[in-house]
Amino acid sequence: MSKSGCPVEPQPTRHSTVLPRLALTAGEPAGIGAELIARLAATDLAADLIAIGDADVLADGARSAGIALRLIPYDATAFVDRRAVG
Repeated sequence: MSKSGCPVEPQPTRHSTVLPRLALTAGEPAGIGAELIARLAATDLAADLIAIGDADVLADGARSAGIALRLIPYDATAFVDRRAVG
């Protein structure tokens, strides 16, 4: 833990490539944010996507968009070097 209280992230090795993190909020539960996040996750965007919102709302948005979405609980210590679509 750093002096500021934030977790200290380990540095990736010289030979690894870590994807940038992109955090998105789903917004209003009755809105289209969850569907838009699912549509973005279904692309080949080279980023570690972090969806901030209720898992059930995100899953409903994915279903509405006809997208098979795999939700994984957030782990700030994990580094992603590649991302599968969805």
